[in-house]
Amino acid sequence: MMDYLWLSGAFVTVGFLAGARHLVLAHFRKTQVTDNFPLPQQRLIIAMASAANSDGALDEQELDTIHEMINRLSWRDYSLEEVRALVLAIKPVETPSQFRKLGKGLKETQRLAILKAAHAVAGADNQINASENGFLQRLADGLKLPKGQIEAIFARRPACS
Repeated sequence: MMDYLWLSGAFVTVGFLAGARHLVLAHFRKTQVTDNFPLPQQRLIIAMASAANSDGALDEQELDTIHEMINRLSWRDYSLEEVRALVLAIKPVETPSQFRKLGKGLKETQRLAILKAAHAVAGADNQINASENGFLQRLADGLKLPKGQIEAIFARRPACS
C-alpha cells in the first residue's frame, strides 16, 4: 500500500481536518459538483470518487485508498461498505465547468491536496489507464495549479497502461 504520509501532512497544513469530524455520509447522496460545497473536504471526496469511477469500475484498491483517507479526514471509522455506497452515490465530475467549480475559492494548497488525493486513488492499483490519465489531466487544468506542481505530481505516478 502506498505511503500517504505526504498527503496527510498536506491535509493538516491546509486545515482540511478542521471541521472534518462532522462529515456525514448521507449528505453526499447524489451530490453534484454544481451544488454549493462549503467544505473543502467534500470537494476532496468528490474528486477521489470521480477518480475512482473515471475508468468505469471501482477497484478494491481504489476503494481502500478512499476508505483510509475518509476515515483520516473524519476521525471516524466508517465501514468499507459505507464508503462504497458514498463513492457510488456521488455523480462524477465530468465537464470543464465542474472541474473549475471543484477548486473555486480554495487556496492553492487545498487545490493541490485535491489533485494529490485523486492521483493517489487513480494510482492505488499501481497503474493509471488512459481514462484515469484523462481525468487527472482535466482535474489539474480545472484546479488551475502552477504547471511545475502538476508536473511534480504526475512524475510520481505509475505509468499509463
